[in-house]
Amino acid sequence: MGNMSQLNYLILRSNKFRGEIPSSLFNLHHLIHLDLSQNNFGGEIPSSLFNLHHLIHLDLSQNNFGGEIPSSLFNLHHLIHLDLSHNNFGGEIPNLFGKLRKLEVLDFSVNNLVGQLPPSLFGLTQLSYLSISENKLVGKIPDKTSGLSNLFDLDMSDNSLNGTIPPWCFSLSLLFSLKLSGNQLTGPIGEFSAFSLYYCDLSYNRLEGDIPKSMFLLQDLSELTLSSNNLSGLVDLNNFSNLQNLQYLDLSHNNFQSLDFSGDNVKSFPKSAAQLYHLDLSNNHFHGRIPEGFNRMADTVTFFYLSHNLLTSVGNLSLLWKNIGYLDLSFNMLEGDIPVLSSTVDFFSISNNKLTGDISSALCNASSIEILNLSHNNLAGKLPQCVGTFGKLLVLDLQRNHLCGIIPRSYLEIETLETMNLSGNQLEGPLPRPEVKWQQLRVLDLGENNIQDTFPSWLESLQELQVLVLRANRFNGTINRFQSKNNTFSKLTVFDISNNNFRGNLPIAFIKNFKGMMINVNNGLQYINASQLYNDSVKVTMKDSDMELERILTTFTIVDLANNRFEGAIPAIIGELKSLVGLNLSTNRITGFIPPNLGGLENLEWLDLSSNMLMGEIPTALTNLHFLSILNLSLNQLVGKIPTGKQFDTFQNDSYKENPGLCGLPLSKSCPKDEKQEKDSETFHHDEQFGFGWKPVAIGFAFGMVFGTLSGYIVFFVWKPQWSIYFVDGILNQRSRKKSHRTNANTRQHNEGR
Repeated sequence: MGNMSQLNYLILRSNKFRGEIPSSLFNLHHLIHLDLSQNNFGGEIPSSLFNLHHLIHLDLSQNNFGGEIPSSLFNLHHLIHLDLSHNNFGGEIPNLFGKLRKLEVLDFSVNNLVGQLPPSLFGLTQLSYLSISENKLVGKIPDKTSGLSNLFDLDMSDNSLNGTIPPWCFSLSLLFSLKLSGNQLTGPIGEFSAFSLYYCDLSYNRLEGDIPKSMFLLQDLSELTLSSNNLSGLVDLNNFSNLQNLQYLDLSHNNFQSLDFSGDNVKSFPKSAAQLYHLDLSNNHFHGRIPEGFNRMADTVTFFYLSHNLLTSVGNLSLLWKNIGYLDLSFNMLEGDIPVLSSTVDFFSISNNKLTGDISSALCNASSIEILNLSHNNLAGKLPQCVGTFGKLLVLDLQRNHLCGIIPRSYLEIETLETMNLSGNQLEGPLPRPEVKWQQLRVLDLGENNIQDTFPSWLESLQELQVLVLRANRFNGTINRFQSKNNTFSKLTVFDISNNNFRGNLPIAFIKNFKGMMINVNNGLQYINASQLYNDSVKVTMKDSDMELERILTTFTIVDLANNRFEGAIPAIIGELKSLVGLNLSTNRITGFIPPNLGGLENLEWLDLSSNMLMGEIPTALTNLHFLSILNLSLNQLVGKIPTGKQFDTFQNDSYKENPGLCGLPLSKSCPKDEKQEKDSETFHHDEQFGFGWKPVAIGFAFGMVFGTLSGYIVFFVWKPQWSIYFVDGILNQRSRKKSHRTNANTRQHNEGR
């Protein structure tokens, strides 16, 4: 191509070219348009590029160019379009824009640029598009500008800019889009004196004060995002009635106190154009009743978010809205019945409120619903039958209510279901015996109810199941046999059947199929989610304390079989569950030895084998558990010296109590083999302190055996006891103090109850 001396336009974008730019291209001295974007070119920009003095359009975006932006770039005086975005450029932006008087488009976004904004940038009179977003720029935006009068799109988002927003940002007569989000801007939002704005995003800053009244004069405004600031005061939605084209309004994560939507203008909000489809008022301090004015938006709003406020009543709000699809009223103080839902609702959450009463009549209209979350309320009565007819349901979360009765058979026939959480209610059993259609189910939590049944063997057919919680019910019987042996529970990461009446040997046949726990995969902070709008949660027990995880990491792997009547030995197969984070086998009738291969569970953070009949010594291999923070081996028949080193030096007495055969630190009971070593060590240390090293001893022997023997007697039997106490106390005071909530009374009471 270097021989095409008269070439004017060269466009090579969206290929897979890599390496450096061929030097022959820089022989094309008549080029006016060069586009090498969306390739894999790298390195620094070759200096010979800047000999193409006729260039008007230069696009090097979406490559791997690095280094600093060369100052010689600004010798291309004819440039109108300059795009270096999505590369790895660093350093400061040269303050040489006075040489590029014709520049209309400038894009330096998504790089690693640092330093302050160059003043000459704000003197470009022809500039219509400016983007320097997603860099590491600091400092203030200049208070004044001598150019930018033709600016149409301004994007300085996602940097570390501070100070107040200068008035000129609100007075550019042609400005269509203003994006200053993701900075550290402070102070109030200024008054708008130009009204051509269509898109405005000032979110994720530290802005304060009220919404300026001039903002309600932006009749062309379509999207307004002021979320995640410190704005406060009254939100009068009547003022937005002038915004005829408003489609997207996000005022979430602020400090707004009052919400008014009752004026005469409400009848025309939004105006006859009926544009508003997204309204987010969540995470504020709104209180009282939900204004009836929201009924005026019945034909417009599709996404409506009022969660995380202090609202107490739905009032006369009618939710039979024509287009409502996503409705979130969770984390308020709402009382009374569940509002009547529209048949168009796809997502509905009213969790973490104070709702009471029956729920059957409130749900049956929502036949198209995909996510239904009524958890953490005071709802009572039986489970509504109509839920079993919802053919698109992905998530059913009714946990932490007062629901009773049996689980309807139809619930187990919802083919689309991915999560069902009915934990923390008063449901009874036995479970229905249906033809299970949950082929997509990933999370099943029936914990903390009154279900009385044997282990539901039909769960074996659920190939996608990742979380199974049956804890704190009245399940009973043995669970060692499968009807099907193909990939049963192969994706399971949470298996909690604690606090039931299961008996027999530990379920080895199940554990052998936990293939998902045998693979040590580090996939970062990925969560088990049925939807981006919903987070699966689970309650776990650690050291006799219950903790609810609001999100479940895919790497969070636990097995909890505690408080049952399992017996026999701990199967060695458990040592192959390499990704295991928590293992609880406490309060059973387990015998035998602790398998040494448990020391290979390198991710284990808590291990509870207490209140069993384990014997033998504690394997020293357990000291290899580098992340172990909770250990409970108490109330067993273990013997021998407690291992030392690494994490084991952080555990206290309560981790080992009521094992009469154990000895060594942190217990006060010394091991027989250690007594002589302690005496020898103490003698040497004491002698050195007082000058009785090996030389004085040799001299002592020269003066006679009797004198040496007498001196040794004094050291060992006169000075030793007090010194030993100081020595042991010194070690114990250096250990970290971990609290244990288990008491002997609780353990004995539980054993007597069994």
